Amino acid sequence: MRELDSTGYFLSEHVLKRMNQRGIRKEDLAYALMNGARKLMNSAVLIFVGKRHVDREHDSLNGLRLVVVGNVVITAYKNKNARWNWS
Repeated sequence: MRELDSTGYFLSEHVLKRMNQRGIRKEDLAYALMNGARKLMNSAVLIFVGKRHVDREHDSLNGLRLVVVGNVVITAYKNKNARWNWS
């Protein structure tokens, strides 16, 4: 596991592989962790970056989702069409 730029979070081998496949950068993950909406599901925290969480500079991150268990980012993907209630 690798630490994510002194954020206190670590990246699993799985998320590193998925980031490479999906064109997601470490800076994108750091932005999502700092600014995204959070929802607790069982032992994982789902983090979502939507339109209200991005500015013009980070518009390409709209739809980014992370799954975090403890302080380890397990996976990351983009889905702009998800219909979850993130209130």
